[in-house]
Amino acid sequence: MRLDTTRSLETGLFAVSYVIAFAADVSFVFQQAVNANLRVEIGSPWWSGFVSYLGGTIIMLIAALALREPIPDVTVAARSQGIS
Repeated sequence: MRLDTTRSLETGLFAVSYVIAFAADVSFVFQQAVNANLRVEIGSPWWSGFVSYLGGTIIMLIAALALREPIPDVTVAARSQGIS
């Protein structure tokens, strides 16, 4: 019985990982379409890129605040490599 439970849990996690990967692919294609429409509406690829990144930054800030993520220490950024 224990082996069947472990196997079904592994199968469920495997299925969930495929659903997440599929959702990521769909969201990537959707984001490209939204960016293209935004470029046409605004009339500038530069401003549409800015609006897209600004929107993503605001959503990430809201998510970090909702999840109560601690603000990284400045020394962590100072220790990182310049390219990162």
